[in-house]
Amino acid sequence: MDTASFGSLLMYYRDSKSKTLKEVASAIGVNVSYLSDVEHGRKAPLSVERIFETSLYLDLDKQNTAKLVYHYMTEKEFPWLKSSKEDFCWDVAYKIIDSYIEYRDSMSQCSFELQEGALIAESDKPTQK
Repeated sequence: MDTASFGSLLMYYRDSKSKTLKEVASAIGVNVSYLSDVEHGRKAPLSVERIFETSLYLDLDKQNTAKLVYHYMTEKEFPWLKSSKEDFCWDVAYKIIDSYIEYRDSMSQCSFELQEGALIAESDKPTQK
C-alpha cells in the first residue's frame, strides 16, 4: 500500500522533474501559495482536472497519474474506502483516467493518448514530414 500523502507525492513528482512551485502553479492555473499548501497538506488535494493538467505538464505516466487520483479519492472524496477497499480504489482511479481522456478527446480540439506509458497531447506530438 502506498502510504505517501497526495501532497508529498505531488511534491516528489514535481521535484523529480526539476520543476519549481511557480512553474507548476502557472502551468495548471493556480497560485503558488495554494500549490504549496496542497503539497504540505494544508489544503485538500487538487481537483481531478488539475491532477490531469499537472500530469501532462510533468509528463507523468499512467501509473503515477493513477497514484495521484487514488490519493485524491482516498483523502478528499472517499476516505473511508482506503482501509477497506484498496483494490476497488485502484480500479476506479484507472477508470477515472480512461474516462477523463475520453471526455477531453470529445470536448476539446486537443486529443490525448497514452504513448509509451505517458499521457500525450496531440499538439505536443512531433509532426511527421
